[in-house]
Amino acid sequence: MTLILLSLLGPNLCLGAPIVYWNLDMLGFSANSQFFILVESRTEDYNDTVHGASARIMIMDVAKNKCLDGGCLSVHDTQDEGKSELPKTEEAQLRSVYSKTWRLRKKRKLTPPKIGYTTEGPFFEENNCKSAYYLFQDQQIGVTLQQNIVPYKYARKASVQLEVNRENISKTIDSIENYRDNAQGYQLGRLFVSPNQKNMAILIHVSYYNSESKSVDVRTLVQTAKFF
Repeated sequence: MTLILLSLLGPNLCLGAPIVYWNLDMLGFSANSQFFILVESRTEDYNDTVHGASARIMIMDVAKNKCLDGGCLSVHDTQDEGKSELPKTEEAQLRSVYSKTWRLRKKRKLTPPKIGYTTEGPFFEENNCKSAYYLFQDQQIGVTLQQNIVPYKYARKASVQLEVNRENISKTIDSIENYRDNAQGYQLGRLFVSPNQKNMAILIHVSYYNSESKSVDVRTLVQTAKFF
């Protein structure tokens, strides 16, 4: 059986549009392993004169797989070089989300976060990006991604559900009934284990179609859970 290892898997390349990836700036668990943070940013050129800088932050309650109140923010600024005001850079947008969440991050012991343990993988079977396994301390963790895409005339929506298996015990994360507007599809990314080895965070790469730039925007979704 042929296996493929992809450390960062983007969207389906047959989508037929330019792909814009976000730049990862920070990720990791809190000192007590109860929370997980991910921060990413990007700059996109809409045309020769108009550019947009964005930043996103997600602070997750690992056990609930939900954003903390005030912990998931995004900022976006589109500037025309023909105008007098200076455009905001990625660095400025990152400073904005960090500033707005400073107290929350400090309270949740995320200043700075701890990586914990990075698993090996995902390992995919050839031509199959929906099922993969990860290796952690010689143990195999299997993850199957199910998604449902509902096409609309102007915008799609899509849902995702993960089935995680470890030592013949399974766990479901998220729900196939939980749709995200404008999502085009999902693919598995890296899996991290918390410092206390009791929690996990799986990165999911979500593709969105940007009608302004006619490109595919690849953002990171964090899915968290306690281990079995």
